[in-house]
Amino acid sequence: MTTSYYQLPDGGLRAVTVSEGVDVSVPDDAVGVSEEEYEAALAAMEEQSAQEEAERQAVQQAEERTAYIALAALLPDAVARRLSGYTGSVLDSD
Repeated sequence: MTTSYYQLPDGGLRAVTVSEGVDVSVPDDAVGVSEEEYEAALAAMEEQSAQEEAERQAVQQAEERTAYIALAALLPDAVARRLSGYTGSVLDSD
């Protein structure tokens, strides 16, 4: 088995493992990279994805907290939490 690593024009990565003698079609515009380059690019993509997810979660929690504060001014705490989805501390700061 042989593994070849490629980076696609859109920045995506592809690892292709084939048995000896098997020909695999690879996009003409893909660039061959070393295993180390592939692993480094993959780690960078995973880190970027994790950072984006953390940012999405922070935005969601901020939106839930804002909704909770508005609802808590009018409704009992349990109802405001249920409607807003906010589960944080009432004392959390912005």
